[in-house]
Amino acid sequence: SFSRTAVNSASGVKTSLGGVYTGGLVILCLAFLMPYCAFIPKATLAAVIMTAVIFSVEHHVLKPMWNSKKIDLLPGFVCFLVGLFFELEMGIFSGIGVHLMIVLYHTARPGVLVEVKQVPGARQHYLSIRPDQGIVFPSVSYIRNLISKAAVKQGNSK
Repeated sequence: SFSRTAVNSASGVKTSLGGVYTGGLVILCLAFLMPYCAFIPKATLAAVIMTAVIFSVEHHVLKPMWNSKKIDLLPGFVCFLVGLFFELEMGIFSGIGVHLMIVLYHTARPGVLVEVKQVPGARQHYLSIRPDQGIVFPSVSYIRNLISKAAVKQGNSK
């Protein structure tokens, strides 16, 4: 299915009728050519699939991702390496697991800007706290500890 999609994309197919056409062509080939295809080596069939799929890999996006945020490449590399050395399903599940851990970590540890500001016209200071994302349940204790440490550091809290 993935290789058929790659072939359709490379052929310039724009509508879902292309999928119907290739599906019908596959059914006809299976019905009439299956006895002749039984003697084709698996390596040859793998080469045909790889040739069809190779053009759907967008390797040119790796460099911009590497330059912007390297952690985004980690799930893809884990998925590729585990899928290469173990089963494909294990590679996909491990890539999903790594990506979930990254997302959960960033959700539980959001970026917080803590600044000490002065009240205009007075000598009192206060802490200005600005999280860079919404505060959700996993991040509450982290932000609370961060605020407490900032307050103790200022010396205005007991």
